[in-house]
Amino acid sequence: MPAPLRAYSLAEAFAERPPERRLWTAGADGGELAGSGEVVVLAGSGSGGKSSIALEAALAAWAAHEAGRPAVELGCGLVVAAGRVTIATWEDAPARLGRRADAMRHALADGFTIAAPPPADPWTRTGEPDKAIRDVYLRGLREWGADGPRLIPCVEPLSAPPPGEPGAPPRPTAAYGAVLDAAGRGGMLILDPGSAAYGANPNDAAGVRGFLARLASDAAERDLAVLVLAHGTKAGRRAAAAGADDGASRGAEAIAGSAQWHDAARAVIELAPEPVEPRPTGKTTPEALSEWAAHDEMRRRDRRVLRVVKSNYGPIGWTRRLGLRRTRGEPGEFAGWHADGDTATEASAPVAHADRWGGGGGGGAVLDGRPAPPAPRCGQ
Repeated sequence: MPAPLRAYSLAEAFAERPPERRLWTAGADGGELAGSGEVVVLAGSGSGGKSSIALEAALAAWAAHEAGRPAVELGCGLVVAAGRVTIATWEDAPARLGRRADAMRHALADGFTIAAPPPADPWTRTGEPDKAIRDVYLRGLREWGADGPRLIPCVEPLSAPPPGEPGAPPRPTAAYGAVLDAAGRGGMLILDPGSAAYGANPNDAAGVRGFLARLASDAAERDLAVLVLAHGTKAGRRAAAAGADDGASRGAEAIAGSAQWHDAARAVIELAPEPVEPRPTGKTTPEALSEWAAHDEMRRRDRRVLRVVKSNYGPIGWTRRLGLRRTRGEPGEFAGWHADGDTATEASAPVAHADRWGGGGGGGAVLDGRPAPPAPRCGQ
């Protein structure tokens, strides 16, 4: 049964408490992406690093909770509120995610190296863990217990067309309620990937919009924000493989399937390969060509650009250049992505916006009385 409609007066709407902030962007140029009951899409090519960002969000949000901090900035420059994050995955086995999470924990507890942009030596940059939450990471995942971040390996989608009813809109499956119940109340639910969670034709505009709207409504009742990981388009993958991707955001064209994956979300973040340098032309030595080729390969493999391409509550165009992060020692293990030095060292408080936070500079007082909390960094 559809939910009954309620008409609000503007006075009643103003008196309603805004959703709790769950995800925003760091720095003076940042802003809010989503609160409880709202959907954010993180788009990018397969094996591009989306799941690693989601996994770090789960680790860091719980570490901040355990350390008594209101929020924490991830290595990529996104800021997550403290609490429990639940990842429902249709692609990765729990054992693989668990080991990847432990490598991240080691890096964030003991320090790490970062793939710097060419022509710098790629592994000369190092990072140190945030002292305030380091003790939480040092405890090890086994000591976090059942109340910490959760992984839900899924086979059945969360919605599917009803059997024997051609053309009927997809309906929630048994897995839909089970995943929401497992996520509990408060925090964030991550769906990886959104197309597998949806379970129907990803090009069906009405179906996709209905799925995201139902998800947002049910998440609001549970005080959850939802992060949906989405695959990029074939054209985008071909451009990246050919080195033709200039890193420019493509909006709805960056997401495979209906434009409603973009339009129905409150915010869309794109993770793309770092733009490559043009191939040298004219009189060029073999050594210069060899150096260019090495830089080009390194950028494709170890460098990314994270960009906000849509935001209903904050500025569009917030960007961070990221380098692959790995644990110290030889050989270091992959441990996620980390923003280049000067681009992610500004204050982490979200920018206040007139539509929700009262306008003015970041970190000030807000209309509903909640100050914008500073967020400790996972690594500097």
